Amino acid sequence: MQRTEIPLQPLVQSQKGQPFSRSFDQRDNEGWISDDGRWSYEGVVEHTRFRCGIYEVGIQLGRGVSACAQPEWFNEPQYGTRERQCNSAAIIHSGGGTLPVTREQVETANCVRVLVRCSGTCG
Repeated sequence: MQRTEIPLQPLVQSQKGQPFSRSFDQRDNEGWISDDGRWSYEGVVEHTRFRCGIYEVGIQLGRGVSACAQPEWFNEPQYGTRERQCNSAAIIHSGGGTLPVTREQVETANCVRVLVRCSGTCG
């Protein structure tokens, strides 16, 4: 399992009660999460073997002392992409879902953990 912790972009002040979203962007990982828990992810996942593996990408939302330092995670990992990869291929994963988090948790979060898991021949 590969884990990458990415600081969330600061919340741009929104009107009270109005919808908002938070974004993250680091190297080959980018996405957003809205105030109602909907999320989207797009990023490159590399497979380093010739034989095939099934890769999935998921996220967790949390709050740390200073962005991603010792974060408390608000949810269990939720996976939103599933791709079969072979022959040392790098593939762009794109997907999303809805996290079981509150509007307040999205508002106070400052970190996202991107998780990549693999089954089959993984490298």
